[in-house]
Amino acid sequence: MILTKTPSGVTLPGKISLRFKDDQKSYSINDNVYLYAYADSLQIPIIGYDLVLKYDKESLKFVQVKSLQDDFVVSSFSTEDALNITGIKKLSSSYGTIFDNNQLLELVFKPKKEGRANIEIDFTQGKSTDSNLTDEKATDILGSVEPTYFYVGERLALSLNQVKKTKSDLQIKLAELIVPDGQCMDCITTLKLDLMKGGQREVVNYQTGGIAGSLKLTSNNFDNHIEIMKINSSGAELIITKFN
Repeated sequence: MILTKTPSGVTLPGKISLRFKDDQKSYSINDNVYLYAYADSLQIPIIGYDLVLKYDKESLKFVQVKSLQDDFVVSSFSTEDALNITGIKKLSSSYGTIFDNNQLLELVFKPKKEGRANIEIDFTQGKSTDSNLTDEKATDILGSVEPTYFYVGERLALSLNQVKKTKSDLQIKLAELIVPDGQCMDCITTLKLDLMKGGQREVVNYQTGGIAGSLKLTSNNFDNHIEIMKINSSGAELIITKFN
């Protein structure tokens, strides 16, 4: 996309950020990872954009991208170290689009190995070959980006008092599970895990629900990231990721 770049040192209003479906940050190898790109142009009409993503291609496989703006046509191509996505306003559209923290794109990735996966947005203000938001004067107004990361680990299902051991030799027991009646709107679900590794023990409490919503469903223990994915009256589903 041919555009005018604003030199570094000048504050620009545009922003692009990456977020996950339902704010989920843990996945297993068999999962599809749905990632959404959001844009904010601060009342400036936009006619096009480039989004350049960098990630470890040994860890992640790009599956597809879909425009979530009906009046933009999207194309993509991959290089050795990046995924390049271009969105251009359709010729049938007379005016640019103002983005107010709106979804631009839905991207799908497939994890190839376990660990933490980082997805960076290639952006340096004043650079002409990276990410941009282009206004009706063909000027790049992108001033900031928000990259993201997620965990890829082992999925475990536990019933109350059941003990399992992960591939990283972490022993996990679902020691306590309190699920309130479904009619209670402000009650809190409580879950307790008893963790053991190398002769050491840690007991971790997790809580969700209530007026505030999710309170604590993740923890880092024994060089593992643990996220509670599902809870019901008979047990819970977890994803445990060993830190690289």
